[in-house]
Amino acid sequence: MKIILIPAVFLLFTSCKKAAPEALPWYSAWISKEQGKTFHSEILLAPSDTQTIKISSSESLVVGFIAQKGYEISQSGSFIFLGTEASPRTQGASLGAERSFESNDGVIIIKLENISTIATQVALYTSPSN
Repeated sequence: MKIILIPAVFLLFTSCKKAAPEALPWYSAWISKEQGKTFHSEILLAPSDTQTIKISSSESLVVGFIAQKGYEISQSGSFIFLGTEASPRTQGASLGAERSFESNDGVIIIKLENISTIATQVALYTSPSN
């Protein structure tokens, strides 16, 4: 009886522990539903890297980004640019930026370009265009 009781007590004790809270993503303070923003994706932008992102939407949207190493990029005097194929450098910032983009055939295509020498994670978000 003692042999069965010990594992049962141990199982009961371990199942009563509180679950550790999940760590929030690094961008959670800047991107939340409460702020009217919807997280889209997280990408790594290497130094001098350009990436094209496609977002399905039949309506125009505000698309923005937050750079994880924005402070370091700002100290280097460089920017991350947000734009389109036709105007790839229309909005530049080191910490983050946003602008409205029109949908074309149900897709919004944006370009992100990191002209700094610092690799950084970039979190993209969308919100309704007003």
